[in-house]
Amino acid sequence: MGYLIHLEALPDFLRGERRERDHFTSNFPLGLGRPEHGFPHLCFVFGPSKSLTHVGVVLRKGDTNSTFTYKLNVIHASSVGDPIGREDLERKLHGTHRASIVKALTQGNGTLTEAADDNMVRALQALRPPFAERLQWLMNVRVHRVASPSADRWALAKDAVRAGLRIGGYSVERLDEWELPLDVEDTVLAGIKPSDYESDLIDHDSRAFPGWVPQRTNRVGVRVFADGPRRMEITSINAAPQEGKIGVDLVYYHRNSRSLILVQYKRLEGNKEVLVDKRLRRQIERMEPLQGLQREPAHHTDWRLGPDYCFLKLCRTNTPSGEIDPANLELLPGLYLPLSFLHLVLKDPRVLGPRGGAYLGYDRVERHIDNTTFFHLAKEGWIGSSGIDIKVIADVANGSIDDGSDFILAEDISEETAKERQQRSRYKGPRHRVPKPTQEQMDLFGGAYGS
Repeated sequence: MGYLIHLEALPDFLRGERRERDHFTSNFPLGLGRPEHGFPHLCFVFGPSKSLTHVGVVLRKGDTNSTFTYKLNVIHASSVGDPIGREDLERKLHGTHRASIVKALTQGNGTLTEAADDNMVRALQALRPPFAERLQWLMNVRVHRVASPSADRWALAKDAVRAGLRIGGYSVERLDEWELPLDVEDTVLAGIKPSDYESDLIDHDSRAFPGWVPQRTNRVGVRVFADGPRRMEITSINAAPQEGKIGVDLVYYHRNSRSLILVQYKRLEGNKEVLVDKRLRRQIERMEPLQGLQREPAHHTDWRLGPDYCFLKLCRTNTPSGEIDPANLELLPGLYLPLSFLHLVLKDPRVLGPRGGAYLGYDRVERHIDNTTFFHLAKEGWIGSSGIDIKVIADVANGSIDDGSDFILAEDISEETAKERQQRSRYKGPRHRVPKPTQEQMDLFGGAYGS
């Protein structure tokens, strides 16, 4: 199952050893249809010389953009090394599906059956052995979730990073290109390709914010996300590995308003519920003094719906333990429970198990905040702390690390006002509006102009 596409001109960002990005969009003829089975699919990319240059992955069905074509969004476009000429490739093709591949090569574009796709893979493995490991990785993305001892931790951390970006209104496109880190002890940010301007921030032994005492066992990563003059720095710190202890703490900090949101992540066992054990109770208790730092608002822009800015998110990872889907582009479904609400929930007899232990989950908690509601309130500053100094973050970071949880700080560095923040979050159109037509244009084209 896959695509074969021919590009008249290979994009500059796919050339050379230092590439800006590895994803692109290409028009594909509607008349050639789509692969029969579900997405994702491999995509074999041929350059202007009709030589095979890259292999990527198409995650999902593209939108139709004209009467004759639809969009093909290719990600993880990986160079095969020296381009493979068509004649060399054809000599390595075997079986009854060889003819369908040759036909696609002749017309420049085509969809491949599963057998034809496998035929291409075998030919490529024989012609470019050094590319075999990368090709296998691409096939893993296409076929099944990738197993890793750190899968659960990365799945939660990836969701936390996406949440920080969503709250701040930053593009998550780079996170969509996330790849499985090579080292199981790496932070989740190791799976995001760095930009040139981040080179002085990445893999430092410590991250400079007041009061944080780094530990040598921790892996630190930083990525910078920009939106015009606005900037978000995301720092991820891996705690020392502790068997059976999987947790992630996200701190979103809006520097201009000195507003903080803390989300503690826990994975629902079997995607159903989680036992409130001693460790989870200790984590909940750790949020108490932070909640007490909330100040009375001195200005209406600091007013919040309530004092809660600490939340517990119970997540369904959608993967068995030990596996992760690198191609997942969505937030993990789950329950957001504000701290004061959580205390009342734990007093409810319905959360008690047969042996007296407390359990939290969809069937135990009568109501909760979902992703949509949480982000709608957070993006416009209706929830969060008021007047919290950044020094507090050091206490949160040290507490997370000591407890065996990974810590993620999403620091939103922006000078926008509360009004500008609300306007930005509510504007859902393209970032650059089409200019209003002049009177001369209206007279020339009539009322249909711009319609």
